[in-house]
Amino acid sequence: MDRDTKTTDESVSAPECRVPTIIQQPLWEEAKNAVKMSLQYKIFDNFKENLYNSLHYNSSQTRKIYNTNIIGWFFPEKRLDTLLNNVWRIYHDEKLLQEIMRYQYLSVEEGVAKFVTDTILALDPGDEITSVQIKNFAIKTWDINERYATEVVKRIRYALLCTDFVVKRGGKLIVQAIEPPKTALIILTHYLFAQKPKTVAVRDILENPYWKYLGIRSEEVVRDIFREANSKGIFAKYIIADELEHITTKYSLAELLKRKMTL
Repeated sequence: MDRDTKTTDESVSAPECRVPTIIQQPLWEEAKNAVKMSLQYKIFDNFKENLYNSLHYNSSQTRKIYNTNIIGWFFPEKRLDTLLNNVWRIYHDEKLLQEIMRYQYLSVEEGVAKFVTDTILALDPGDEITSVQIKNFAIKTWDINERYATEVVKRIRYALLCTDFVVKRGGKLIVQAIEPPKTALIILTHYLFAQKPKTVAVRDILENPYWKYLGIRSEEVVRDIFREANSKGIFAKYIIADELEHITTKYSLAELLKRKMTL
């Protein structure tokens, strides 16, 4: 029996306690394995228990925290029938899984999402991201001192690497070009706006940052992908009429996934 003493947040030293409330260390490979493992279960509590047992850390408290973090990022509704679960079950595509995980993580981890949308996507592929830039962002965003900011910088750096927004070259973080995630965009558009066939104003879609979380840099790229989806019969319509731009979806989200639609 694991006899590690359970500790509360109050019992942890200040630097260790304060930083996790800002941003947790991304557990990308563990989370990816958790999504895949979730297909083996029908009861969420059984999955959660076995996820805890599968984490290879000596401390029971560490496993508990990491288990909670993975659930919070990728199973926030505390159920197994998630978009990530269904995408992996149907498509079994590592690249698509990575893209949907990127969206899901940033939709929860708002601090990293803000750095991505405000800083990363404002730069060009090939530009360098420095630790000073990240530290200044952390201090301004969370009103923390240099001591806390140093640890936050490490976690944001790792998050950017995990989500493919940057690549490490010669010890430097370089902004990376992300190939437009066309299929992921279409799936998420249905998931967020049209789980059943309906007409949606493109302005409403563009106001939601989900496409930025995927790594898309401009509204025109979104429109290009919508035009392609329309030309291939995935959408029923994509039109501009009376100065109103909108899409009309053809399939429900469930039908789209069942048909394994791709762009």
